[in-house]
Amino acid sequence: MPPEGRSGLPLPPARYLTQEQAAAYVGVSVRTFAAEVANGRWPPPLRRGARGGALTWDRARARADWHLARELLAAKLPKPEIRERLLKGLQRRDLRRTAMVRMAEADATTAQIAVVSSHTIDQTSRILDTYIPRRGEVAAGAIDAWERGGEKVVSIPARAR
Repeated sequence: MPPEGRSGLPLPPARYLTQEQAAAYVGVSVRTFAAEVANGRWPPPLRRGARGGALTWDRARARADWHLARELLAAKLPKPEIRERLLKGLQRRDLRRTAMVRMAEADATTAQIAVVSSHTIDQTSRILDTYIPRRGEVAAGAIDAWERGGEKVVSIPARAR
């Protein structure tokens, strides 16, 4: 059973991995993983922690690189070109904000996106205002969604005093 957080819900898997964990995550030996990192196949480690910290690998970045590499391999691109296109230098917030925009484009509500991204609703609104362009098709999609939804009544319970 996974460890539980203060809310009693299971904690997500660790975001940052040791070299051994990263090698197991991508399904190779530690020696092969080290060689692939040296050759640029996987992103370099990050130093985290006090006094120089430990070398760690970002799980989300590794997953994104893996999916991107598979797509590029399917497109029959040469391996040197694939290595150049991988997500080197990408920050984790880049992927999180991209995911937030994609969820908004898929008609998720601001509250739903805020829960997934761990932002407040105000922060989520500001991020979406920044990254979602104000276009006519966005407005038309909102009106269509509203018209499809019909009349919805949301009851708000009275606060306990």
